[in-house]
Amino acid sequence: MASLYNYRKKYYIAYHINGKRYTKSTQLDFVKANKAKAELAKSKIEKIEKENKLKIKYGSVVPKSKKNKVTLANAINDYLKTIRKTTSTGGQDNHSRTFLVVMRQFQEDIQPETDVTIISRSDISTFVKRKEIEISNASLQTYIRYLKGFFNYLVEEEIIDKSPIAKRVIPKSVTKPINTFLEEDIELILECAKQKSSEYFIIYKFLLLTGIRPGDIFEIRAGDFNFKSKIIRLRISKTKRSIDFPIYTELEKFLNEKIVGIVKMPSEEKVFKLYSVNRIGKTFRKILKELGLHNKRYNLKTFRKTFASSLADRGLSEGDLADLLGHSSTATTRAFYKSKNAGAIRSRIEALDK
Repeated sequence: MASLYNYRKKYYIAYHINGKRYTKSTQLDFVKANKAKAELAKSKIEKIEKENKLKIKYGSVVPKSKKNKVTLANAINDYLKTIRKTTSTGGQDNHSRTFLVVMRQFQEDIQPETDVTIISRSDISTFVKRKEIEISNASLQTYIRYLKGFFNYLVEEEIIDKSPIAKRVIPKSVTKPINTFLEEDIELILECAKQKSSEYFIIYKFLLLTGIRPGDIFEIRAGDFNFKSKIIRLRISKTKRSIDFPIYTELEKFLNEKIVGIVKMPSEEKVFKLYSVNRIGKTFRKILKELGLHNKRYNLKTFRKTFASSLADRGLSEGDLADLLGHSSTATTRAFYKSKNAGAIRSRIEALDK
């Protein structure tokens, strides 16, 4: 039988047709004065329900068969197969690894054997409220993006009818100041990396000079470098795009001095094939600890932030910066680097005085 309920201060009707649950808004405010009208709308729906049951009884409509139970654990494994990629070293890619971290946390609130069809908005809200206390807003937004992708997959596969993630349970995104390397700190970090291995130094310096995401550096092939046109073809895994990155003077000098063998390598050979994100990340954390910089919130992404912030301070336009970072729109760039434009604005103001 159909039922009335309150959703966002409106009368809604829940009902079943051919074995599937539906909801419908009456467009009536959830107040006592509208209850009679809401009941009338419900009775019309109930009439349709009864007609459907009669059709099923006499064979004119075949009832929808119930789906087999899909547990959260099984759904996670199935979704993982669709997103997992093999890295150059045979390990797990960063995207899959992060997804598993998120789902391990999610399963602290929702048991692995839970039928995914009964996971509700309340369950999502419980998880979000717990993580709000434990992690930063930026990390929580990442967790939610991964959950959205997972539940959208379940909808596409017709395992669930609707994603349980509602806008009202998602906290607003908070933009924090960009954390970049202090000049004296990055000099110490690069020098320490050089002492450990020239390859670590080269990788960290390349990240600093290009702003490329750490995971993407290990997909660069020798054929991506066109020294005649002074272009590097970079693949952006996050947006599934490729960009032409300019080999500017400082970068060209670095490449000529430190990675001289590129021109002799086969075009399909990966330039940094002996390393991985895990390996350079682990070494980077060791370097920070050795230098007493482990409390400064530096990580591999800080190379990218420092690269972008330096160019923004020097007055590079948002459009050019967005192109260099592989952002699909300048809105993304501005959201993160608008506060770093103060130096460029100050220079233009002082130029007006002159």
